[in-house]
Amino acid sequence: FRRVLFRSSDGLGFALPGRDLEFVPEQTTVVTLLVEDIAGNQSTAEVMVTVIDVAPPAPPMIDPLASEVISISTATITGESEPESVVTLLFAGTASIPEIEAKVDDSGRFKALASGLVDGQYDVSGRARDEAGNVSSLSGTVSLIVDTTPPEVTSNLATDGSTAFSIPIPQIPVYASDAGGVSLVELGLLEGTTSVSLVPNPVLGQAVEEVIQIVEPVRDLIDGVVYTIQVKAVDRAGLEVE
Repeated sequence: FRRVLFRSSDGLGFALPGRDLEFVPEQTTVVTLLVEDIAGNQSTAEVMVTVIDVAPPAPPMIDPLASEVISISTATITGESEPESVVTLLFAGTASIPEIEAKVDDSGRFKALASGLVDGQYDVSGRARDEAGNVSSLSGTVSLIVDTTPPEVTSNLATDGSTAFSIPIPQIPVYASDAGGVSLVELGLLEGTTSVSLVPNPVLGQAVEEVIQIVEPVRDLIDGVVYTIQVKAVDRAGLEVE
């Protein structure tokens, strides 16, 4: 043979003076061999070279949620992964949540809707599976708190409003709790329809699951007058109770 011309369907091509050739394709391709003798006679042959993909994809990257605390039982999870792969999302936390799958588009983006979420805290992670069936390692986690219930407010007052005090300036504890975190508590005290000033409570620097606030007037209360305590509590999901 005078020369061997090698071409593949991915555009790779070169000429070799001998009869032996070796190459390592990165994808499945059609190989065409053109052989020419010293008289200029040519012959061609084609063969399909199938590349078996055994390399797992990189773990998916889950986008941070617009708000890690939601007041509904559904959440949209988005992120990036290998194009045309499938991402399996896992929820580890308060309750057992079924895995969900999302198809990654050709630009590498995916979106999945998680529904039927139960109140509680969850770490959301994922794995990617490529078209060859290779599975990635587990991704990093994104925090999600589902809170569909307003805060709970209690005190040591009688439920029928019959509580009486023997001191002119009582200190009345009010308890507020919420699984997703209490972010605001506002207290008020009415003397009939007139508001009574209260000793300020410490400001909540961050949301907490449980907080105690004290209703303490800045002056003596009038003997025999009926007073009304007002409480407003708001959680991180924006739900409130009064």
